[in-house]
Formats: sequence, C-alpha cells, structure tokens
Amino acid sequence: DVMDNHYVPNLTFGPMICHALKPHAKTAAGVAVPIDVHLMIENPEKYIESFANAGADILTFHYEAVKKENIKPLITNIKNLGVKAGLSIKPKTQPEEIIEFLPDLDLVLVMTVEPGFGGQKFMADCAEKIKVIKQHATQNLFIQVDGGINAETGKTCTKYGANSLVA
Repeated sequence: DVMDNHYVPNLTFGPMICHALKPHAKTAAGVAVPIDVHLMIENPEKYIESFANAGADILTFHYEAVKKENIKPLITNIKNLGVKAGLSIKPKTQPEEIIEFLPDLDLVLVMTVEPGFGGQKFMADCAEKIKVIKQHATQNLFIQVDGGINAETGKTCTKYGANSLVA
C-alpha cells in the first residue's frame, strides 16, 4: 500500500522500498512472489514508471484519483512498462462505472473499507460489487478485495467471485 498523505490521510513508502524488497520476494522454495503495488495516491501517472523500474509486477491505481478520460491511457502505459494493470474502486463507487475498462485490466480491486487506514470494519454492501464485476469480467481477471478481510469475510468475497484477498 502506497499512500501520499493527499489522496488518503496517511503516508507510507515509495519506489525505493519496492526496489529493496524485490530480491527478497520469494517463497521458502525460492519461487518469485509478485510485488503487488496499490497506489492510493494523487496523480498516479507520475509514479508508474518509478514503481515499474523498482520491480512492481502489478500496479493498481484508484478510479477516483484520475480523470475518466485518462484511465485507458494510464492502463496502456502500465502495460507498456511490462507490468500488470489494476484499477481500484472505493466503497462509494459503483462497479458499473468501471465495466468499460474491464477488458483492458488484469486486476480490479474492490475496497471494502475506506482506503488509508487498517483495522476498519468490513463493509458487507461493498462485497456485493464483486458479483457485478464477475458478471462482466474476462476469464483471467483478478478480482481482489481489500479491507476487513478475515476467515468469515473472505468466504463471502470468494463466494461472490473474488479470487484474490488482501489481509
């Protein structure tokens, strides 16, 4: 989770941390683990190249953080850097707003809490969005859910069609 203290009221790390982690992102058996970077920042287009060069394998930006007309070009730029592209929606954003972008994406991230702080309570009504996305998703789309995930809420999300959970 990358936060800029503007888009969300918290501040975390940048590309240097991603770069430092890359050589160590492996299982005990030595298999590489992808670095999945969730950009909770304003102007994500300014940072995608830095994170791609730092070793990010997936870059997810927020639908609400960019102008709608800039979403497809940003997805294209991310993919042209050899990185998988993800789009995240906040709890108040309806999934129908992003349907047109699904064919171009590798990942959709449904936030089930307001982004920026851990420990929030899972918003069950947000999980309903997974069904809509799943209905319109390409076969290989990762449908990821982040916020208040535990054994119980994770089962709800996977029942609706999520195939990636952040906990």
